[in-house]
Amino acid sequence: MRTSGLFQTAQYRINLKGRSDDFWLSIFSDVHRDHPQFAKSEWQEYLRWAKDTPNAYFIGNGDYWEWYRAHTRAAVISDVAKEEHRHMDKERERAVALFAKEIEPMRGRLIGLGDGNHTWEFVDGETSEQKLARAMDVPHLGVCSVVNIIVSTPNGSQCSFLYAQHHGKAGSGHTVGGPYNTVANWAKSFSGVTIFVMGDDHSRGF
Repeated sequence: MRTSGLFQTAQYRINLKGRSDDFWLSIFSDVHRDHPQFAKSEWQEYLRWAKDTPNAYFIGNGDYWEWYRAHTRAAVISDVAKEEHRHMDKERERAVALFAKEIEPMRGRLIGLGDGNHTWEFVDGETSEQKLARAMDVPHLGVCSVVNIIVSTPNGSQCSFLYAQHHGKAGSGHTVGGPYNTVANWAKSFSGVTIFVMGDDHSRGF
């Protein structure tokens, strides 16, 4: 799978109101909005849950839209005039604005937004994910990232854990365990990480 290959790091602090408080860490990935098989009702249900769950924090892991893969995108962009590219940009900008509006309830609890392989590169060189991250005022996490999440309480005690995500690495195979083996092998590249997340594979799992 061809992606930007961009690796990023970030830090985020969750301030609990009390020592016994809990919180959710929710990852959304591979939404593929506007695809013919886009799970619209499930996505809307998820957005309602996000709005109604104030102790939930969110991270995006790419493929928010059903746009060109890297090789197709490169061919399309190289084959059109810059003016036509700008015209296509306007349509993509509207889509980014709409998605930002949909995830607006996550603002203030959105940790960051990662890349996928279905993306768009604008004439100015910025990608759709970078524009979305800027609209939501959160870090752009690239296609692979490690985030240090610090959890603190009012009395000053705190703990932290490392979270790592990758949109998806090639070679998941065709067996039931293939996708999990891909994550397990990728995880060997890191030390001290508590949570590993990988997207792109759309299987339901066990």
